[in-house]
Amino acid sequence: YNPRNTSDNFSGSIIGLYYAGNNAKSSVNGNFIYGLAATGTNSVAATLYGTKVDKGAFRFTNNLISLGGNTKANIYGLYVSTGTSMNTYVYYNTIQISGSVSSGTNLSSAIYIADKSSIRDIRNNIFSNTRSTTGGSNLHYAYYMPAVTGANTFTSNYNNFIASGTGGTLGYYNASNVTSTNITSVDANSVSINPAFGA
Repeated sequence: YNPRNTSDNFSGSIIGLYYAGNNAKSSVNGNFIYGLAATGTNSVAATLYGTKVDKGAFRFTNNLISLGGNTKANIYGLYVSTGTSMNTYVYYNTIQISGSVSSGTNLSSAIYIADKSSIRDIRNNIFSNTRSTTGGSNLHYAYYMPAVTGANTFTSNYNNFIASGTGGTLGYYNASNVTSTNITSVDANSVSINPAFGA
């Protein structure tokens, strides 16, 4: 709760929970991460990570992440880097991204998985991104997965994806923007319903 940087021109990272494990599928569960902020006047290059995973297989379950604010920064609820043996299991989490900025090109995504070849199993989560940038487009996503390769490595279903702010797009998958909750026909039971989180 509440890690922040108030320096002008801050261009570093603020991370709520950092994970670099082995390949034994460790568990990360039951965390509540919120209040991260970079509030310096010119901190437009800052990045906020609710959870950042740089190494190893892991199981991410029953976590609550809430990030936002009205200052410019890149924001990621759960960010999984690219690497080897990055098998990712994401179940029963709620990730909320919010806030509004008047201009800029800062990105945000409730879940961002850069790795493209390990197992990604994503089920029964709420990924809500209501962040807005005035006049923006394709800046704020519920999910962002730049590239996917390998057979039978991606599972996603029974999720709730929301990207309702100005500049919001539901998802980005395999180098394309996606407006459907049914990611490449594997997410047949997912929905896009505003969960009406309180302020």
